[in-house]
Amino acid sequence: MGIGVYHTAIWARKRGIKLVVVDILDAYSTLISKMKLMGMETSSLENVDVIKLGGGSTAGNVRVKIKDISEPVILSKKFNEAYRAVLSEEKGQVLTLAFGLEKLFTALNLSERAVQLIIDQLAKYIGDDRRITILLVNSDILPENRKFVLNLLEDMATTVIRTSKMGRMIEFHIIKSINSELEGICVRF
Repeated sequence: MGIGVYHTAIWARKRGIKLVVVDILDAYSTLISKMKLMGMETSSLENVDVIKLGGGSTAGNVRVKIKDISEPVILSKKFNEAYRAVLSEEKGQVLTLAFGLEKLFTALNLSERAVQLIIDQLAKYIGDDRRITILLVNSDILPENRKFVLNLLEDMATTVIRTSKMGRMIEFHIIKSINSELEGICVRF
């Protein structure tokens, strides 16, 4: 995942698109630490604006930290306020990378109604041409009784890309796209 995130950050910077990270339960912070251990350059990822949901690390320029994430209604309200504030400061496009959704759906004992509330909050921003959002979800972490969350996220998404690693090769497979010419494309690195 680190290589893809690194290249996404470079892509955004070259186009003058502001990068904002949503770090759920230190998933982004953990990724940065792993990238450093692998010897990867992380400076372009360390100075981005971060909205923290739970967790204790402080990777990036933490703009807002929402400590209590146990109540989905309050979490959604606080997140929307923080995210709108970040968007309102920018004249151009914003690329949002969200890390750790699987942790949110796994760590909290959320009802199906609460899961739907979070999905609905994410869906509010679809069609806002000021922003691009990439939700990075480690589906292997979700327990079987939470796999339905993937279906809800994929149904909402405009593009779904599955990644897998085979030996030293990483594969990106476009499962769904609003651009029908992209569907089914598989790229290997």
